Amino acid sequence: MKRAPRTLYILLAVLCFAGLLKATLPQIGIGQWTSTSNLAQARSNSASVLLGDGRILIIGGQNSNGPLASAEIFGTDGIISSAGLMNAARSRHFAATLRDGRVLVGGGTTSGGGTTNSAEIYDPAANSWTQINPLMTARANATAALL
Repeated sequence: MKRAPRTLYILLAVLCFAGLLKATLPQIGIGQWTSTSNLAQARSNSASVLLGDGRILIIGGQNSNGPLASAEIFGTDGIISSAGLMNAARSRHFAATLRDGRVLVGGGTTSGGGTTNSAEIYDPAANSWTQINPLMTARANATAALL
């Protein structure tokens, strides 16, 4: 007889926790699209990464004028803001979020269709880009993974 009340308390605790969790999470319908603000620049062949605070960094790419040096941040509130200009305009590049929250970006194609070996790091805390040592080999359409 002692097991029934304990099991009942555990079940009630789980249901209460589930109710609290559901109440705190945004209610977004599955399989539905929601409108947000527009990017400042149309872009294709860009890279994007998830930042540690839940925002998304959208980096470079190209439009009808060629590769872009701009980057934008899609905030958790659906608002898009500038992340400044990279040191090099690039499209078809790679990007990876590092353990410390910064973002490594490298390679890609440049104006005129050339391939680059340049690399840089974005610091979301400072909202700034820093050029780093180049890659050993120029590359485009590469991917990067944190090991």
